[in-house]
Amino acid sequence: MSLFIIGHMGLFFYTKIGSIISIRDLPTTNIIEPFFRCFNHLIFE
Repeated sequence: MSLFIIGHMGLFFYTKIGSIISIRDLPTTNIIEPFFRCFNHLIFE
C-alpha cells in the first residue's frame, strides 16, 4: 500500500514538473493537465 501511495506521489510531482516545463512548449498540456488534476484529486481526496 505504501508503494502504491509513493508511486502516485511520484506521478503527481512528475506531472507538476512536466506541466511547468512544457506548458509553454506544448499546447496539448492544457488538455492533459486538467485530467491529471482530476485523477490526483480522486486519489488523494
